[in-house]
Amino acid sequence: ALRACEEALKLDSGNPGARVLMGKIYFYDRNFEKAAKIFDEAYSKDSSNLNALYWMAKVEAMNPEKRDDALRKLDYVIARSSDSSN
Repeated sequence: ALRACEEALKLDSGNPGARVLMGKIYFYDRNFEKAAKIFDEAYSKDSSNLNALYWMAKVEAMNPEKRDDALRKLDYVIARSSDSSN
């Protein structure tokens, strides 16, 4: 799956789905540093990508020192999701 994401990003470096999927692969492999970098890249390229921000929060929640940051991100994701559903 990781190789497929890499290939998709070679064809379209702005592909948000491939970038987030790649971050999830690293997250589930417990490579949180790499996952955080990829989610940050995805969110930096498109600040409306709430999926990337959600996963960034999940990574931060794994670190007790960053849980407050994770909660702020999740609150933002929830608020933005509510705004777009109205």
